[in-house]
Amino acid sequence: ATELKGHSHSVSGIQVSPDGGVACSCSYDKTVKFWDISGLNGRESQSLRGHKAPVMEMAWRDHTLVSGSRDGALILWDVLKGKPKKAVGAAHQGHITALALFDGRDDNLVLSGGQDGCLQVRDQRLQDCLFEKYHHRRDGGAGAIGAIRCTADGNVVTMGADKRICISDPRMSFEKVGAISSNKDFIYSMELMGDLVISGSGDGQVLVHDMRTGSCLYGLEGNQNAVRSLGVTDDFLVASGDDGNVISYPMA
Repeated sequence: ATELKGHSHSVSGIQVSPDGGVACSCSYDKTVKFWDISGLNGRESQSLRGHKAPVMEMAWRDHTLVSGSRDGALILWDVLKGKPKKAVGAAHQGHITALALFDGRDDNLVLSGGQDGCLQVRDQRLQDCLFEKYHHRRDGGAGAIGAIRCTADGNVVTMGADKRICISDPRMSFEKVGAISSNKDFIYSMELMGDLVISGSGDGQVLVHDMRTGSCLYGLEGNQNAVRSLGVTDDFLVASGDDGNVISYPMA
């Protein structure tokens, strides 16, 4: 294993390029960093500074990088120059809690979720907020959006602190077309696997749902505490939690 040193505070997110040669990380030290991990000894290759608060989330693909911070701000980066290209202060009320890049029919979009329970849809230049959807607000309370995922058929799936998973259709102005309410505790992690949406919650349960019908197909047990992270491959699901265990499940 190689230890990469560079951040001065907690690391809040990591993404790795498809070829496995570059990693991108964001941190409570208010920076976003790129790392060359192509060799045996990884090294920091670039540090991006511009946020005024801890960086909580990021979405990165090719030369497009968007990051969101604890003060609700969004920054679109010029990765080649290492400088902010566009900043939106207080895009959300409270923390930025989720980010995703979406390939739309007419334009590429930036999707952001906040502590305020709002899903915002912006053009990739961050010029305009096209839609605001509060699918995770119920009974007057805000259910912070914990993750945003895009399906192969063009829908958007979000999970919230309201214990629900919501499915939105961009072709219907991101209106909600489905909701899953089987989780009995806060949802901490979510991933997609074909037509399946897999979620991990605070009670240690991993639930597998059919997105098309919303039905819970089965649950997976093993973690004793909150399931904080899920990872999927073509054949396996990996879950890790607060109990310190990492569990692999065959899904073929």
